[in-house]
Amino acid sequence: MILRFLCGFAMLLSTWLGGKAYASEFLIGVTAHILGNHTDPALFIEHAQASGMNSIRVEPLWSAVEQEKGIYAFPPELMPLQEAVDRSVLRGFRPLVILNYGNQFYDRGSYPVSEEAQAAFARYAQYIATRLKGKVRIYEVWNEWNAGTGFPSPPPFDKSTSARHFARLVGAANAAIKQVDPDATVLIGGLGYRDLEWLLEVVGNAGAHYDGIAMHPYNFADGDGPSGDGNKPEEVARWLDNANERIFRKTGRLVPFYITEIGWPDHIGASGISQAAVAQYVARMLLLASSRAYVRGVWWYGYQDDGSDPHDPEHHFGLVNKEGVPKPALHALRATASLIKSADRPRSCQTDEFLSCLVFTGGDNRLTYVLWSPRNVELVVAVLSDGPSTDISAQAIITPADRRTLRTGSGSTGRIRVSGMPVVINGGGADLRFEVASRVMSPAR
Repeated sequence: MILRFLCGFAMLLSTWLGGKAYASEFLIGVTAHILGNHTDPALFIEHAQASGMNSIRVEPLWSAVEQEKGIYAFPPELMPLQEAVDRSVLRGFRPLVILNYGNQFYDRGSYPVSEEAQAAFARYAQYIATRLKGKVRIYEVWNEWNAGTGFPSPPPFDKSTSARHFARLVGAANAAIKQVDPDATVLIGGLGYRDLEWLLEVVGNAGAHYDGIAMHPYNFADGDGPSGDGNKPEEVARWLDNANERIFRKTGRLVPFYITEIGWPDHIGASGISQAAVAQYVARMLLLASSRAYVRGVWWYGYQDDGSDPHDPEHHFGLVNKEGVPKPALHALRATASLIKSADRPRSCQTDEFLSCLVFTGGDNRLTYVLWSPRNVELVVAVLSDGPSTDISAQAIITPADRRTLRTGSGSTGRIRVSGMPVVINGGGADLRFEVASRVMSPAR
């Protein structure tokens, strides 16, 4: 039985990989609190495009759109958000819009679970889809319903009942949006706290009335764990793989994942890491996500720091600080996005406890290898080849100017240093292989 499942899963996955060119499909974006942070839309979109992004994630709140019962409108305070969407579309972006949170006129502003409230939410969703038709194609229904996000104090939450209510809401919003834009992609809104059991109840009740699932697989507060990577991108990738398999078993179909929030804060204190480590994790998370056929995109959380308290993690998720100054993470995102967009979907070429490797195939079948240490261990790696003597280049993904050349093949063995920041190798053939020659523990914090 298990073998039959795995064979069927592999066949469907293989079929899914066909079709349109990969580079044009994978989305790299960022969540922007444009209104709360008073972010300049023009500067934000300029930064986003210069950094290699092709999407943004914004939220026109239900409470802002329906300020008078039964009347739906974009008030002046939402115009910066509209400007950001318009500017992004002019630059070829594919924006994602979140439809979320309660409204004072229905169910006391709490979760919309009554028939009246869900019908009103569907009208709100349809209004947004009508207003943004031709500009927005991806809609995320709610944000972390299971976590109570968006409420001053989370309302009472019953898991099973709530899953049924949420599935109904997703179905209602999906039908309303598809009436005005049949080509729209409607997502089950971002899963909080990694509650996969609750999500399985939701998809079990939602039928086929959605097009994908938005995931928020944060692990920054989890600590290293027994494997040494409990709060690193590699653990996120393993969790996503497990979730993908379990949802396939539940639904019998391959459901695309959209990682609409992921990030690591650089605050001072428990679960905070250095800005240099965040830059490493940005690069590795994008690389790992782009190598998975079921992941359609990643939206970093978030664009700008939400505050300046050095000890508050919620103030330090940004790619730029509160004043808009870029952090190393933004440079890492730019370099990684450029690599991802220049080639086909990468595949794993070698992975063990201390060394991860992906290989990209670009134009003219040119191969690019990317190596890093998933344990943040400093390694000396031997680069080997059975082919003729060849010069290859190696440089950290974030500092391409620091390129060095080494020779491999015909008895030559090049050696490079690899740590938590991915290293890019160009010039080698398909027979290139890598062996860890030595290692020194050097965890990034």
